[in-house]
Amino acid sequence: MTDPLGAAARGGRAPDADGLAVGVRETHTAVLWFLGDRVHKMKKPVDLGFCDFTTVEFRREACRREIALNRRLSPEAYLGLETVLGPSGEAEEYLVAMRRMPAREMIGMMPAMIGTLMPARSQRSRKS
Repeated sequence: MTDPLGAAARGGRAPDADGLAVGVRETHTAVLWFLGDRVHKMKKPVDLGFCDFTTVEFRREACRREIALNRRLSPEAYLGLETVLGPSGEAEEYLVAMRRMPAREMIGMMPAMIGTLMPARSQRSRKS
């Protein structure tokens, strides 16, 4: 029997009960867990100059800002803020909860996202 959570924890990929690949991906600022139709994104406790996620409160605020900004472009994808509780019941970490989107949907959204993020530049390039 396949153990999708164990595969995800080891950085591997295995199908879950719905046949979706389970996995973990890392960027320079976050760890993303792909589980079923959801993605859970945790900010790493790093300070790279352009971002400071060194405290739980800084990471919480960064998650909140990410959700607020990205919901404008993809409201169906950004589900909200998740709280990870420690043994004492206190919040120990925060994650961005997202609906997992097929790669073809992500690629199809790119032109609309570019036009939304850079409308003035898009207008100028059309006039040239």
